[in-house]
Amino acid sequence: MVFVRRKVVDGNEYYQIVHNYRENGKHRQKFIHYLGKHPTLSAAIDAERQLESRCRVGASKLSVYSDLPPSSQSWAARNRLLNSLWELCRDDKRARYEWYAQGFEALAKEHRSKLNRLLKLRKEYPYLS
Repeated sequence: MVFVRRKVVDGNEYYQIVHNYRENGKHRQKFIHYLGKHPTLSAAIDAERQLESRCRVGASKLSVYSDLPPSSQSWAARNRLLNSLWELCRDDKRARYEWYAQGFEALAKEHRSKLNRLLKLRKEYPYLS
């Protein structure tokens, strides 16, 4: 049987999808997927969709300013945009600390692959939603 398990770590609640089974007469649990702070599969799917969307918007906005010379007035607009994009991704610590190195497009692809995995799990285990 597959279900969502709640774990409390340092007072914070985290959720995982696990598979419960018997082996040699003993109960075992196999980790399937990490949901983070999202208590349901649907909540995790919605969160990944939002993160992917934010990163794609950020990537498209950054591409407009990528070829500007530093002395132009648009350079200041670029810096304001970077600051606002930083704020957009403040909910995702990984995006906040790695957004410049990886770029928003790479993060969007990463969130898309997580989303696809979650959607596959929902299809496989519809009773989890």
